Amino acid sequence: MNNKGNILYAQSGGPTSVINSSAYGVIMEASLRNEEIEKIYVGKNGIQGILDETLIEIDPKDKNLELLKQTPGAAFGSCRLMLDESNKTIFKKIEKVFAKYNIKYFAYNGGNDSMDTVMKLSRYFSSNNIDVKVIGIPKTIDNDLKGTDHTPGFGSAAKYIASCVSCIAYDAKAYSKGRVNVIEIMGRDTGWLTASSSLANLSKNGPDLIYVPEVPFDTSDFLKKVKKIYDKKKYAIVCVSEGIKDKNGNFIGESGQKDAFGHAQLGGVATYLANLITQKLNIKTRGIELSLAQRSASFFSSKTDVQEAISCGREAVKALLNNKTGFMIGMRRKEGNKYEIEYTLEDIDKIGGQIKYLPSEYIAPNNIKSSFIKYVSPLVKGEVKLKTKNGVIKFYNL
Repeated sequence: MNNKGNILYAQSGGPTSVINSSAYGVIMEASLRNEEIEKIYVGKNGIQGILDETLIEIDPKDKNLELLKQTPGAAFGSCRLMLDESNKTIFKKIEKVFAKYNIKYFAYNGGNDSMDTVMKLSRYFSSNNIDVKVIGIPKTIDNDLKGTDHTPGFGSAAKYIASCVSCIAYDAKAYSKGRVNVIEIMGRDTGWLTASSSLANLSKNGPDLIYVPEVPFDTSDFLKKVKKIYDKKKYAIVCVSEGIKDKNGNFIGESGQKDAFGHAQLGGVATYLANLITQKLNIKTRGIELSLAQRSASFFSSKTDVQEAISCGREAVKALLNNKTGFMIGMRRKEGNKYEIEYTLEDIDKIGGQIKYLPSEYIAPNNIKSSFIKYVSPLVKGEVKLKTKNGVIKFYNL
């Protein structure tokens, strides 16, 4: 009798520049466990792919898999689908597909909403005595997942943001009378990414003002501070989170539309504030939105981030084969001056659907404290040696 099971890996939510490194870690670790794992599958477009039964078998001997470590986006497709526990038909469909493909181990790679899916699936399989183990692999550039010191994807995004801000600030110095550059950075609920712009201060080209969602935004005070800085320097660099809100909780840059999860669609706050400065202060401005490049700039990934993403994938497989279910792989920073991480198993019930905010001890008035730079600095270190063709980065293609 064949007691082997198959493993399934899938991706969900907004990608990062290192999510495919976690996929690489899962595939490589699973390939070493052929006594327990017979086949390795990926789900095309996350949970949606499972419901559509678009499971694809992966050959771990494929040499092109190495390119996953420098491939942005979601190489196996993503989705934004929330599971409704009252809809038993969906869970029965997933159960049926898992049984058909003999899936005994499922690793789901994503952020807050994806960990909610891990929680619901593990609960369903356990309560119905179905032999399927479910583990979450953390992923989000926003760094807002509880249960982990930081998330794979954040370090590379922070590295990219800080470098872009530094370059923009240096460019602004070229003119005797420059502009106010307002730089919009991702972060619906939290300011982790925008705070990382403070790393540019290490090159003495950091932002003059930093605004995060954790602190209510005061338009009048903002204009006063911009004018004061501009009058002194003849240019200014302002970094703002896309999710900054006023004292009443209204998004400054809300479009009025909703995404698939019912979240307000954001974007345009930099342009709005730049126009406001021009109208109220008669100063030349430019609104700059770093946009999707923050999560897709794999050509500028942090080596530390890539290595940790791979390790999270490997640790997920180890946990599954140890019959662990209903957990997320976490990273815990060891005490001491040397940066070291240990991998943990975190109860998914304490993570799914929750948010880890930027702590108040990192936030200064309209700026970020040096204690945050100490926290984030190890995460952006190291460069990845890229494989290119004709000078252009190569990607993995399914």
